[in-house]
Amino acid sequence: MTTQPLRRWCAPALCLLVLAGCAPEPRLPDLDAIYRDAALGAQRADRRPLIGIPGTLGSRLVDAVSGRVIWGGGGSRGISADPEDREEFRLIALPIPKVGAPLINATDTVQPAGVLEVAMIEILGVPVDLEVYAGIDRTLRAGGFEFLSPDAYSAGADGAVAANAPASGIYRFDYDWRRDLIETAHQFGRYVQDRRRDVARMRGVPEETIQFDLIAHSMGGLIARYFLMHGFAAPDTADPTAPLPPVSWDGAPFFNRVIFVATPNAGSIIALDNLINGKDLGPFQPEFPAALLGTHHSVYQLMPRPRHRRVRLGQTEFADLYDPALWQAQGWGLADRAADRQLAWLMPDEPDAEARRRRALAHQARLLNRARLFHIMMDRWAPPPEGIDMFLVVGGGFETPSTAQVDPATGAFTIDGVAEGDGVVLRASALLDEAQGGQVPRQDRFPLRFDTTLFLPDEHVELTKNPVFGDNLLYWLLDAPREGAPLARPRRTEFLGARADAPDADPPGEFARAGSDQ
Repeated sequence: MTTQPLRRWCAPALCLLVLAGCAPEPRLPDLDAIYRDAALGAQRADRRPLIGIPGTLGSRLVDAVSGRVIWGGGGSRGISADPEDREEFRLIALPIPKVGAPLINATDTVQPAGVLEVAMIEILGVPVDLEVYAGIDRTLRAGGFEFLSPDAYSAGADGAVAANAPASGIYRFDYDWRRDLIETAHQFGRYVQDRRRDVARMRGVPEETIQFDLIAHSMGGLIARYFLMHGFAAPDTADPTAPLPPVSWDGAPFFNRVIFVATPNAGSIIALDNLINGKDLGPFQPEFPAALLGTHHSVYQLMPRPRHRRVRLGQTEFADLYDPALWQAQGWGLADRAADRQLAWLMPDEPDAEARRRRALAHQARLLNRARLFHIMMDRWAPPPEGIDMFLVVGGGFETPSTAQVDPATGAFTIDGVAEGDGVVLRASALLDEAQGGQVPRQDRFPLRFDTTLFLPDEHVELTKNPVFGDNLLYWLLDAPREGAPLARPRRTEFLGARADAPDADPPGEFARAGSDQ
């Protein structure tokens, strides 16, 4: 009596197991075949031009005076210039200005020289090509996009523009990834204005009718989001008590569709580790010491937020990463007394070691304050205007550094925890998940709002080569229905779900008003 039901269920289950074992493996999407028609129609007048922004380390850097490649490879020199050489160290680093001099004047002769598709290096005499953004280039070409230089639409002597300039062009914004991200966002804004003028001239239409699509990877997403949200606004550098600019979305009218890929919206503890312990670039490649990276303005702006409690001091206390006194007490980065050789290279005009140290500490304090301001500006949110679609791609499936422990006695900084992410950026960071470090109401957990969020199991850079990512990317750019409503100004400013009727209202807690020292 008891065997009949068992017999009745065993036979179908066995069939299902057999069928499952015979099921074919799915093929990866053939982007060339899927988007062949779209590629053939690449010259349609309604195709929007595309702008791409790489992440940190994603632009080749060259010394404009000597022509030397400072970052990006080029033979036996490795992927970067040699930080053990005094002159090359000074080229990789940013200058440390005198106390009181504007940070924006801390310039050198290094300039960006194109997006890094492939880094060409030699390892033990063997040439090696390291593919960086070549994968995403192949994807876009499958959709009919043509890569353009800024002079692709330039006018001739008679003022006319070449009639065969492609409608489906893609521009790539290369930039000096060492510098302040607000400064870079403003450079990006001017770049967008220039390219819009070029395209409008080529098409014979008013400039305001031209909108771009945008794809931004990693730190490039922070640059893009700052310009979208704030345009050319910045914290007041002269008056530390001045209110911060409101979230205006002044950069939004330039774009119709924006795709953020693996963007560290809540920072990365790896950036903090690099500032404290330096960065190892891999086998047979140079190592960037902490004092060198401590001159790079952008790395501080990639730190995690103190409110997310990712760095523990001792057993119970969490670090206020914006506090210059903490960095000085622990001897981190430019505050490390063992870094005087590098400080002497950076400040040859300062013969006294203590004078160099005072100048370095003042510089570090200004960069920490600038990071605080950048985080405030990025974490204040308002609903985007109608007419712009925003997408977020999040990588996962990798143990990603998430927490660190500091030995209060020695200042030793050790990563001691991992969590879900793409190996570089935590899932929680890409989403700006406010559940990090504490409990928040569910409706306040994700202050950033995207029209679509795509999760893919892949690594931070390899994600851009993933054919499934490529299929989604081309669908969003070429086939997916678009928001057609006219652009409108936002009506209110929000942070963590709370309304702030005053446009200059600050987020609560650690985001008390802080002055700028740019």
